[in-house]
Amino acid sequence: MMGDIDGGGMGDIVRVWDERLNRSSAMKIIRADKVAHQRAVDRFIREARTTGLLQHPGIVPVHDMGQLPDGRWWFTMQEVIGRTFEEAMAHLHAAATSTSWPTHGDGSTFRRLVDALFRVCQTLAYAHAEGYIHRDVKPENIMIGRFGEVVLLDWGLGKLVASMVEDFDVDDTEPSVARVTATRAGGVLGSPPYMAPEQARGDVASVGPPADVYALGATLYHLLTGRPPYRGRTGRDVVERVKAGPPPPVVRAAKGRLPAPDPELAAICSRAMAREPGDRYAHAGELARALEEWLDGTRRIEEAALLVDDARKLWREAGALQQRAVIIEQQARRRRMELPRRPKEADQVAVWELEDEALGLRGRADQALAEVEARLSTALTLAPRHHGAHELLADLYKDRLIAADESGDETGARRWETLLRAHDRGRHLRWLQAGGLLTLYTDPPGAEVVLYREVERQRRFVPVRARVLGRTPLEAVEVPRGQVQIVVQHEGYHPAVLPLHIRRGERVDFVPPGEDAPAVLRLLSEGSLGPGEVYVPGGWCPVGGDEQAMDGIPAAQVWIDGFVITRFHVTVGEYLAYLNELAAEGRWDLVEAAGPRMPASMGTLPLWRRTDAGRVAFDVAEGLNSRLDTPDVPMTHLSWRQAMAYAAWRARRDGVPWRLPHDLEWEKAARGPQGRLWPWGRDYVAGRACIGEDYEGTPVPCRIDEYPGDVSVYGVRHTAGCVRTFCANTYRRVPVVDGDRVDITDGAPPESPYRMARGGSMFSRQLNARLAGRFAVSEETVYANVGIRLARSVPARLD
Repeated sequence: MMGDIDGGGMGDIVRVWDERLNRSSAMKIIRADKVAHQRAVDRFIREARTTGLLQHPGIVPVHDMGQLPDGRWWFTMQEVIGRTFEEAMAHLHAAATSTSWPTHGDGSTFRRLVDALFRVCQTLAYAHAEGYIHRDVKPENIMIGRFGEVVLLDWGLGKLVASMVEDFDVDDTEPSVARVTATRAGGVLGSPPYMAPEQARGDVASVGPPADVYALGATLYHLLTGRPPYRGRTGRDVVERVKAGPPPPVVRAAKGRLPAPDPELAAICSRAMAREPGDRYAHAGELARALEEWLDGTRRIEEAALLVDDARKLWREAGALQQRAVIIEQQARRRRMELPRRPKEADQVAVWELEDEALGLRGRADQALAEVEARLSTALTLAPRHHGAHELLADLYKDRLIAADESGDETGARRWETLLRAHDRGRHLRWLQAGGLLTLYTDPPGAEVVLYREVERQRRFVPVRARVLGRTPLEAVEVPRGQVQIVVQHEGYHPAVLPLHIRRGERVDFVPPGEDAPAVLRLLSEGSLGPGEVYVPGGWCPVGGDEQAMDGIPAAQVWIDGFVITRFHVTVGEYLAYLNELAAEGRWDLVEAAGPRMPASMGTLPLWRRTDAGRVAFDVAEGLNSRLDTPDVPMTHLSWRQAMAYAAWRARRDGVPWRLPHDLEWEKAARGPQGRLWPWGRDYVAGRACIGEDYEGTPVPCRIDEYPGDVSVYGVRHTAGCVRTFCANTYRRVPVVDGDRVDITDGAPPESPYRMARGGSMFSRQLNARLAGRFAVSEETVYANVGIRLARSVPARLD
């Protein structure tokens, strides 16, 4: 031991030397006369453990704890060299006059002491957030170090709010104590002059963070007036006065003794010391915010507040402009959808005018938001701690982060998240940390649900098993944000894959449009799904939204019912078998109608012949972009009508309702509910798909087992290259709007002979191989780069 530092009712503090770490520390040792009192021992141990548990710059760190041979408990902590808030306040009051505070001397200026109290509020805000209250805040328990550090001492009465018990009562028989500011063991716990009314009454259930707020307010009262809020001959006398009513108002108590309290600071003090806990600041963080704003300076805060008000008005104006732009854009899309296939320039003028108007509105909105950011930045230059400016900037960056997340802009998302975290004052913390909540019902129930996180490796999203979420039904189960795959598996059924892009705070519950209950995921029994078939469960899916795609559509979220689609295009071998079955039935008229032909540019000559054996054989013309002599390549040189006829024949032959897919079904099967730009991810990779840009020689379709990297999240092959896919539905400029349920029964109006085709082909370059690209095809025209893929609907449940 190196000497005494201080002493108190519960223990003595001495300076000791730590021989292992070669440093001095402060050791607090319980007084010998307290060892026999279990409540005093418990309080001493609780102080050590509470102080050790709470990790904050404003709380002295505990180094070690133990028991001396004579039974006395001790703990060591960092020694803070300086003086108490009580001592600094006494020096300040001694040097002050009734009209001014001292501005020099020993450094105990009024503003510095308010700042010290503000930092104590921050310390207690941390403790309150962790669920602890101090219950003995007073000037002598606040230490101001030589280098400006401010710490809150004596956590002996600190308590976890959730574990509050009846640990104090009023003992009328206990002798009076000479020092009424002392904490009274065996009586009402706390220091009476700074004690909240509910604490003085012994109302345990009501003692919470507002009680600490009251004590902070009482300390501020003492600073402003030069005296504690209550005084008396004994501690019991003071407790009774606290219970009886409020102290004299701050302004009156300071009159003639010290400078008139600042009205804003007096109001802060009065609110902190409100008689009812509900009328005070809810916790120390709110009081800290009030003191922080005062410390920033009234004038600067007022100027900053005006700038923040201007920013809010500009924000509202920007929002109104954006909403107006959305309406005009919808009108423009409707007008464009009504245009003929090959519109004249005069027909497009009205659409252009609407698009230009919307573009102008967007520009004005962007300019207004730039002004918002500029004003808020200026406000923070004036008042760096201005809560309103930080909050509004946090809101602005949150909006930008959401937009970056939606668009897949990872660089932007990281930037906006960093700025959001820099300006957030806790309001968005839960949202930033949150994932999504998944609700899932299956038919049959009891399916195991496994979560896979998608990790990008070599420009490809790869599923990595994370954990089992449980068995269905699942109700609001937390899942991480980002791109994930949910695999649902049940004995006797094919696994179902649910690719999802989970956003912060999103509820994924599969509720279809116009309904209020989640859809039930139907699992397909074993044997009902062929090896060349893929199940795409129903649900919401993003479509469009790729500005670089050919004839792309605006981004929209649509509901697409569950369906099955073939993994590969119909092959040359399969199509030849179809023609030969027609031939075997003697239906050479149908063979004639269904047989492949050269494109119109090459004379539409047949590419098949009747053999001497009465069968169909394909001819391969020189220089033709085809491989009709190779059974396992996609069948081409057909028209949309021929594709429809084949689908109808397969439906009759298989007893399955095969059809051509709707183009948005194709898009979901290719891009997934994550809206991928390419089947494998977000970046084009040369050589991963059979497209003309990577071709040497005459472009021809690849075999179905080639280019294995061109595979979607569901397992559908060759959507970016090889051949495009005929789709059943009519070509429309803007086929859906946000929130639609896709109608796969869409028929072709008499005046519209054009149908949809989707995907890239061996002729494509990157630009027109992007998965969001769309192409119109004539019903009768033969195409050398479009093939057949079949689909069938999956009823929500069996009747």
